[in-house]
Amino acid sequence: MRKRKNQSSQDFQISQLPRNRWQLFWDILKHNGSQMVVICLVFLLFMAPITIFRYYHLISVGGILSSGSENVNGEIQVAYLIYDLICIPIFLLMSLLLSGLSRIYKRMSFLDGYFLGADFLQGIKENWLDFLLLGLLYGILNLAMDYLGMCFLFSQSFVYYLMKILTYLFLLPWVLISGCASSIYSDPFLEKLFTSLVLYLKHFPRVLLSVLVLEAPMYFLPFSYPAVQLFLPLGYGLLYLPFAFLGFVLSTNHIFDKEINQFSINSISRS
Repeated sequence: MRKRKNQSSQDFQISQLPRNRWQLFWDILKHNGSQMVVICLVFLLFMAPITIFRYYHLISVGGILSSGSENVNGEIQVAYLIYDLICIPIFLLMSLLLSGLSRIYKRMSFLDGYFLGADFLQGIKENWLDFLLLGLLYGILNLAMDYLGMCFLFSQSFVYYLMKILTYLFLLPWVLISGCASSIYSDPFLEKLFTSLVLYLKHFPRVLLSVLVLEAPMYFLPFSYPAVQLFLPLGYGLLYLPFAFLGFVLSTNHIFDKEINQFSINSISRS
């Protein structure tokens, strides 16, 4: 018989509750150690397709730069355009995995019991559409911003770096907050998307700090050797991202508690 996680035979006391999100983070890790090992492997699977594809894309770009072609700029733009187009279905696959993981993280953050496999599949069943739409939105906007940045890479490079900053410090956290909202609330997709944008802007310092911690190891990629370009993201997915994403979820839930839950608790309908 399957054993439901987080069920205790001991009497529960209010004093045992975590006093803040930081204590809750360590409390979750303390009681979900074996489950986190499995989640780490799922995140490795989550990162593998985009990492491998990005690695071979960089090899292709390196070949263009060393070819001595007279139209290096145009060939690199085409290479990045093809790369970003193919990334869209990869982002959709990643979104499906994240839709299942989001339910597990939600139940862990609420200190609810869960079955790892069953709740993962239930999360996909409940959240697949919202997460696919978020993956599609991220893929299309990432393509547009990346292509715009590449157009100015050799003339006005600050535009290129501005697009990268907007992608990773604005677009990505907005999509992730929307994903956290989708795993909890049953409101229409566009309403959750707009609410997440408002909450992001209203709590910008907190969200920025959370996303900087979430993405921190990946900031070393532009300065890494080719082999590191392959193994750093895989190590990030296996050893860092599962725990950093838990911190991001807890931080986002804190924002939801302040701005939504105390005023409209009835909108929480996903179990």
